[in-house]
Amino acid sequence: MAKKKLPVEPGIFPDLNIIGIAAQIKDYRLAFLINNLFGFKLKKKDDLPIFIARSGLYMHYPIFTFKDANLRVNYYLMGNTHAAKPMVPTFKHADYLMLIMCSPQLNRTQEFLNTLQAQPEILLAFSIEKNKVKNLEDIMIDLELHMANSK
Repeated sequence: MAKKKLPVEPGIFPDLNIIGIAAQIKDYRLAFLINNLFGFKLKKKDDLPIFIARSGLYMHYPIFTFKDANLRVNYYLMGNTHAAKPMVPTFKHADYLMLIMCSPQLNRTQEFLNTLQAQPEILLAFSIEKNKVKNLEDIMIDLELHMANSK
């Protein structure tokens, strides 16, 4: 019998904003650029293991994190590319994903996008609707477990 999966509702993660970034630079260079542009302190963590249900394997993707304790905002810069499969196949043209978790009152996604789009190193920066990411719930669960284990 075929397994059915319930679709993810956008309301499940009301404090999440996702930005797709296409750039032909290494992940550490992009993290350095973002740190300089926004005054962040993105730091490299162990690669994020994401379980791919179809293949039954874990794929590892690079991740950088920064937590702004004053504003209560979490930033996650993750690689979307892997030799075998992108983390979010729907947006395989995005080399990186920036997840911003903040309250709706502190949402600066458009300002963030405008600044990134003005950089010559960045080919494309765009906002991603949560309901367009089919495996968002799986990614968020793996991210939460990874962050809990890497402290």
